[in-house]
Amino acid sequence: MSGFSQRRGVLGIAMIALGALLVLAVNVISGRAVDGVAAPGPPPPVPAPGSCLKLTSSQRWVPADCRTPYQATVHQAWRTSTAPAAQGAAPGNCPAPRQYPPSAPTIDESGVRWLPPDVPWTPLTVAAGGASGWTACVAVAYVLDRRNAADLRDLAIFTVPPDELTSTAQLPASLRRCYAGSAPVLLDPAAAPLGQGQVPCHRPHQWELLAAAEPASFSNTIAEKMNDGAGGQSATGPADRQAASSAGSCRKLADVLLGNGRRLDEPDAPGIVVQLAADSAAGSSVSFEVPAGAPAAGMFASSTPAGPPGCYLVAPRDKYLTASVVGLGNRPFPYRR
Repeated sequence: MSGFSQRRGVLGIAMIALGALLVLAVNVISGRAVDGVAAPGPPPPVPAPGSCLKLTSSQRWVPADCRTPYQATVHQAWRTSTAPAAQGAAPGNCPAPRQYPPSAPTIDESGVRWLPPDVPWTPLTVAAGGASGWTACVAVAYVLDRRNAADLRDLAIFTVPPDELTSTAQLPASLRRCYAGSAPVLLDPAAAPLGQGQVPCHRPHQWELLAAAEPASFSNTIAEKMNDGAGGQSATGPADRQAASSAGSCRKLADVLLGNGRRLDEPDAPGIVVQLAADSAAGSSVSFEVPAGAPAAGMFASSTPAGPPGCYLVAPRDKYLTASVVGLGNRPFPYRR
């Protein structure tokens, strides 16, 4: 072969290679796919216990900062490809979540032991990332007026870590305890007659629980007032003094939870009630009420059936509240006549 022919052959090979490169470059610039097998990316990391997860609009679970909106707290997690039994839990069989926040009550100057809010945590198994992803046992809380038992759209949204849920102000409004009727009633919302029992706070109600109280806080008051029939104006006995002091503490708590320096001394402000622990056998309880617009003095009253003990805000008798008052600030009270 002559030198000229060799040069022509080399030049032809070079032109073919250059053409292939040009085709590849055009495909890359234009965004068209190039045949081949993509290398798999790394699997998503397994979330750590105590971390938080949020649900995206496409119903995917992703990690979240516990001080930003989230729906789940991780208790246990493992790589999905790992046998769950080796992790101490199996999908669909997560252990009951531990209670958040810690149960240590706050003791105020009147001797009342106000408790952190009771969050209805529910165990749930969630997963992400497919076969190479992770599975986790998490704690979630469903809103009171959930659509059905499996609808993830009904999960309450939190914005503080679960260990720091020590006040009703930090609780999502969808989990706050409001009650319709003349007194709080311990009934399942689905089974409660119309106008009675616990209701979502965005529905008309007359009572809102600001803080539950440890029943032992009122043991002397209950014993004395149950025997006395729990009627009439406050007197000067030990139980009366404790109840009046507790009512003062409840009123201070209400002022704090309203926010922005708002106080319950306005003409149309709700009143407060300290619901005392009940006689479960008799199905009744004793409360100490400071009516709307009244001074610190109050009256004992009895109610049937028994309601949970604690500090309540109660609407004037001819009005209904249509939203939680916690964090209301300077806005008008949400009344509906």
